[in-house]
Amino acid sequence: MSIQINFNAGAGISFNSQIHSYTQLMEQNRSELCQETNKMEKKNEEGTNVVPDILKQETLNLVQMVNDKEEIVSEITQEKSQENVPPILRVIDRDEAKTFTEYVISRPTRFAHKCEEVMMGTCVAAILSGIGAIGTIYHSDIIPSHNQIALGFVCATGVCLLGTVLSGVAGGVSDCWQERKNRLMQEKMEHTRD
Repeated sequence: MSIQINFNAGAGISFNSQIHSYTQLMEQNRSELCQETNKMEKKNEEGTNVVPDILKQETLNLVQMVNDKEEIVSEITQEKSQENVPPILRVIDRDEAKTFTEYVISRPTRFAHKCEEVMMGTCVAAILSGIGAIGTIYHSDIIPSHNQIALGFVCATGVCLLGTVLSGVAGGVSDCWQERKNRLMQEKMEHTRD
């Protein structure tokens, strides 16, 4: 536990301890809750006009605040534990990807995501075969029968582009079908709930 020193002109020096762990934070929250409940019980014992319902409500509010703090702290610690792991070692779903790097290394969860991967692969293959065709035509004096080789590269480019288009159409159709299915399921649940 480290100590934070506050310098105030009129008050002098005060020492406040900083919290560095989850257990310390929970102990502090529980001690605050116990202090508040003790204060309320003392007010009730002294005979002041404290209505028992208000006392119960305040206690429930304090318990709710402590639970909310615990949830927030646990979410923060989970995010920090994920941040310490390199992106290549994390298992990230495609829907939860936040950056381009996470999107590239994320795992596909639906058929549309798999179609996206096929589109990317065939698009890169089409670009590479187009570069090969250009290189073959450019170096026609070195490569024997360069016309046939260039034609082969052009045909490969066409096949790859056809694969890109077909996988894009299949992914789009499956994505639309999935959204329609989810919408119909949501409407069905709304009707059954009423």
